[in-house]
Amino acid sequence: MEVTEMTALPKFPTVQEWFTARELAELNLQTLPRSESAVIRVAKRNEWQSTHLARERRGRGGGWEYHFELLSEGDRAELIKRAELTTISQQKNANAGDVCNEDGNIEPLKSRQSQMMQARAALLIEVEGI
Repeated sequence: MEVTEMTALPKFPTVQEWFTARELAELNLQTLPRSESAVIRVAKRNEWQSTHLARERRGRGGGWEYHFELLSEGDRAELIKRAELTTISQQKNANAGDVCNEDGNIEPLKSRQSQMMQARAALLIEVEGI
């Protein structure tokens, strides 16, 4: 597989560019195996390590890291979608701790209100993803 130009990653802080074989296996993506050793076999078979999109991992244990661009288009789209949902959820949770009372003053939500709000937000995110 030869890739000559990298696609720009979306502007989300949670999108990860480099992944170890273990991380790729744990993502449960559609076109990759679910075990670390099987992902390593795929990387070797597709000669990922001979491209500029693979690098030796620094730190204890060594190994390799593989760039986001080596993944199939569908898997890249799935990772971007997951990052968007995570970002949206984080933004909603950051703004969701306060409400205006009858006087227009801001006060914190009660625990039960906060739990209900988070459950509804999760449901909306799930429905939007369908």
